[in-house]
Amino acid sequence: MSLINRTAFVAMLAVGCALGLMQAVGAPATERSLTKKEIVELYEGKSWFWEKGIAFFAAKGEFNAFSDEGKARSTVAGDWEALDDGRLCFSGVWRAKSWRRFVRTCFAHKIKDGQIYQRRIPKGEWYIFRHEPPQEGDQKLVAGDQTK
Repeated sequence: MSLINRTAFVAMLAVGCALGLMQAVGAPATERSLTKKEIVELYEGKSWFWEKGIAFFAAKGEFNAFSDEGKARSTVAGDWEALDDGRLCFSGVWRAKSWRRFVRTCFAHKIKDGQIYQRRIPKGEWYIFRHEPPQEGDQKLVAGDQTK
């Protein structure tokens, strides 16, 4: 794999980089998908901290993020949407110094007893996105645009 293709591949995976740190679990059999309204309430106006980057979900579906630093740094400005089947999707053209590539990434969300489960679509493993009550190590969603 060439350096440019490898770098693009790494950037595409970066949106789920925190997943590697989370322990995979099976979503409970009696969970339900989050509604569009619940997805919007969870993400809109907040920044999601990844292992090596941050994504911001602005009002009216605007999305921006960065991943990595130095020569490996990539950025994106695009769109996000919430769907009634519990999906959050964001897309845009990721750009770095030597490459750019359109990427659409989606995550499924389910809930049971206040605990939110998430997995990257199509092949991600379910993991606990947020415990009830919240615990250290839960995914970090912080109010405001922290990408600047």
